[in-house]
Amino acid sequence: MVFLRYFRLFFGPNVIAEKLGINGVIFELIILTIFALPWNFTSAMLADKLGRKALQAIGFTGMGLFTLIFAFLIGKISPIVTLSLYGFSTVFSQIGPGTIVGFWGVELFPATVRGLTQGITVLGGRMGVLTTTFLFPIILNAYGIVPTMVILAIVSFLGAITTMFLPEPKQRSLTEFERLGEELESK
Repeated sequence: MVFLRYFRLFFGPNVIAEKLGINGVIFELIILTIFALPWNFTSAMLADKLGRKALQAIGFTGMGLFTLIFAFLIGKISPIVTLSLYGFSTVFSQIGPGTIVGFWGVELFPATVRGLTQGITVLGGRMGVLTTTFLFPIILNAYGIVPTMVILAIVSFLGAITTMFLPEPKQRSLTEFERLGEELESK
């Protein structure tokens, strides 16, 4: 689900920038510099204090809310407000899944299968990117930007719900997960 949301990285900035009359490269540079990078580092630093589950759920929920607001206000508000809404969706992307998703495959599994699970995690992500790269331009051309953004908001909310079923590795060592894996293997 995380990587389905990354449609915005491939097509979003150019489509939105075009609607705003801004160069796509400049638009994305503003988004990355002001909104993405600072929150990526902040999220990584807060992961052990607040927990991966909380950050990812907050991130997905915020992404969904700001994408939904963005969907219904694009073209009706000033370009700076539109850029800000898109930017805040990016902030929540970095608070949650943009930073946290990489932790799960490594932290939740014992070393004997960690490489495999990380590979599956990466494969799932790449499949999401591949699907998004081909599917969302079709949806965008067929239905327009508002329905496409609504679909992305729904995917974000589903990501928040799915996150609630994951275990919380906050302040737990990899050794603890190693022991848990050994216990499961011995049964």
